[in-house]
Amino acid sequence: MNDCILCKACLDNRSNRQIRFRRAAEPGEIMSEDVLRGRHHSDNEAGLRQLLLAGSEAIYTMSADWSELQQLQGWASGLATTLPRRNWLEDFIFEEDRAMLCAAVSEAINNKAAFKLHHRARRPDGSVAWISSRAVPVLDGQGNILRWLGAVGDITAHRQATERAAGSRRTLELFIRYAPSAIAMFDRDMRYLSVSRRFLEDYGIADQEVVGRLHYEVFPEMPERWREIHRRCLAGAVERCDQDPFVRSDGKVDYVRWEIQPWYDQPGEIGGIILFSDVVTSLVEATLQLRQSEEKFRDIFVKHTAVKLIVDPDEGRILDANEAAARFYGWPVERLREMRIADINTLPPELIREEMDKAVSQKRIYFEFNHRTADGTVKDVAVYSSSIDIRGKLCLHSIIHDISGQKRIEEEKKVLASQLQQAQKMEAIGTLAGGIAHDFNNILSAIIGYAELAREDSADSPMVAEDLDRVLEGAHRAADLVKQILAFSRQSITDPVPLNPALVVKETIKLLRPSLPSTITINQHFEESCRNVVADPSQIHQLVMNLCTNAYHAMEHQGGTLTIALGNRELIAADLVQHPAVKPGSFVVLTVADTGPGIAPEIFERIFDPYFTTKEMGRGTGLGLAIVHGTATALGGFVSCASTVGKGATFHVHLPAIEAAQPTQPAEVGDIPTGKEHVLFVDDEPMLAQLGKTMLERLGYHVTTCTDSLKALTLFQQRPSAFDVLISDQTMPVMTGLDLARNVLRLRPELPIILCTGYSSLVDEASAKRYGIRGFLAKPLLRKELAKLLRDLKRKT
Repeated sequence: MNDCILCKACLDNRSNRQIRFRRAAEPGEIMSEDVLRGRHHSDNEAGLRQLLLAGSEAIYTMSADWSELQQLQGWASGLATTLPRRNWLEDFIFEEDRAMLCAAVSEAINNKAAFKLHHRARRPDGSVAWISSRAVPVLDGQGNILRWLGAVGDITAHRQATERAAGSRRTLELFIRYAPSAIAMFDRDMRYLSVSRRFLEDYGIADQEVVGRLHYEVFPEMPERWREIHRRCLAGAVERCDQDPFVRSDGKVDYVRWEIQPWYDQPGEIGGIILFSDVVTSLVEATLQLRQSEEKFRDIFVKHTAVKLIVDPDEGRILDANEAAARFYGWPVERLREMRIADINTLPPELIREEMDKAVSQKRIYFEFNHRTADGTVKDVAVYSSSIDIRGKLCLHSIIHDISGQKRIEEEKKVLASQLQQAQKMEAIGTLAGGIAHDFNNILSAIIGYAELAREDSADSPMVAEDLDRVLEGAHRAADLVKQILAFSRQSITDPVPLNPALVVKETIKLLRPSLPSTITINQHFEESCRNVVADPSQIHQLVMNLCTNAYHAMEHQGGTLTIALGNRELIAADLVQHPAVKPGSFVVLTVADTGPGIAPEIFERIFDPYFTTKEMGRGTGLGLAIVHGTATALGGFVSCASTVGKGATFHVHLPAIEAAQPTQPAEVGDIPTGKEHVLFVDDEPMLAQLGKTMLERLGYHVTTCTDSLKALTLFQQRPSAFDVLISDQTMPVMTGLDLARNVLRLRPELPIILCTGYSSLVDEASAKRYGIRGFLAKPLLRKELAKLLRDLKRKT
């Protein structure tokens, strides 16, 4: 090949001069082959130029040796707005295509002949475009090249479309090759381009390599009918058949479902045909068997034990019913065939229409309805519906099951699950409340203890004494609140005794009456033979106070009547379905009713939730009804509520009844007893340990304190006979008070021990005594109670 004249020209001629050009008004096609064919003299250049402009996007004039771009007209497609005359090759032609262009130009110059070439060019923005370049030499009379006249066109879109089509074809061929269906792809000459394994197997040519071979070569005895079908499809037709007999070489007849359609290499240009086929011999045979079994199906439908209906989905008519349906619905089969599905389904007609549409479209096959029987009974039914073709009519075949019993069981399960969830919620909140109460009791112990000591020291200062009395009053109210929290959490330390609740209720009403406005009237109803219960009097007091306070708040603005009643009632298991933990028997029922606005349905389920309240800020804590619920449950009973909006609310507290109340011993009244014994006082709270030391020393005792239970045990082990009494907190880190007591009792089994706690899920008074602990006190510690218990223990030893 000759040296590249063009490259030398580019290297020798570096010019920064640029020529501007205008865009063609209408981009045309690349110049025709006729225009570029042959050589043209200069006197024909004007006519040639007109032809090029008429059919090209742009034309250019190049020097004879292609070293300089002399003129450019009609440039389009945004390839450039300016081109330098002498370095156009480097600035315009894509780097990898320059050698190809140089070779084509060199050959054209040597042969004085036209050339055409597809190559890449670079746009001003750096992007690459595909260009179709064609050029012819303009010769003088002696045959010498004067210049070159060329045309260029942007074929990027055409090139991309061609590449996409080629890629799509390759993808299609690959898909066909691995498709699970019988598919074959042919070109226009009916040569195999791609074929699936299923096609080869279905037509008995799995052992042949057919790609590239003619279809008629593979099947030389192809009937003319098929050849004609192929010709029609290659002309653009689409042919198909659902059931075509195919005679195999062994004489066996199979039935084939097929479809043939053309595929397009480029828009409007058919590249060949694709054949889709499927052997449906088994389907044809099944159809025949189905026809033969229609009568058998009819017999099975009529005699089947399940309830069955055939329904026309368009009109809702019951077309047929079996004998089981007649027994279930109570109408004879003939009567059912005259009815519509709306006669037995309780849904509105428009909803029945929607449900049948879902069944027809197979969007749903399972339904639950309420069906009406002949005697008016409504039953819960499960319906399985599917579409069925009966003599060309699309119908619904429905199987109906009675699920009324199952529905009842499900409802009962929901109730039990709700009860379990509520119980778990109350237990969790109760545990949290108990933990809070423990810490709060420690704080109250310090407040009450030091306030009592200060009150004792303020005998000569009445004003200080009065202030301290108010402090003690507030602290005791806080202690009562902690007791209510513990009652709710069912961890309160109470002393339940047999008692007649009427006495406590009447006493509570006396205390309550002054705090109620005159617009609220109190009605009392007590049965004379009201039975007894086992409870701490403070618990009954809490029940009455919280329920009456709740009723008072409901009637505070408009006034009303507060009714408090106490009576007996016998409950059986059926009455306690909602309260499975409560045993049937005799109950005392405390009833508190108001005539307030009632409870809205949307909040009714939450009234016993802790801290749930509808009162404004500062008017309630939301604990009142939660405490009532917790207290009633702790006493083995339950609380229920009935309310109608606008007509008030009524609460019933059911407590297990016993036969008779045992008289209680009157409380002893007297001065605070003192002593001289040596007390080991253990509490992990330094403030409480110091408080205990001060209180007991003022009573005459010798006190050693310790805030670490392990150190207290070590101290006792070193001097086991030095101490007369051990007073220990229960909840301490590392070693609890109960564990400390066990270790101490191993050394001195006779030692009096008092265990103190504000809350503990591990120990109560009864369990403490089983471990040999003789005294048990609930926090906050009161000096008088502690002093009395110390003297009682020393008296018994």
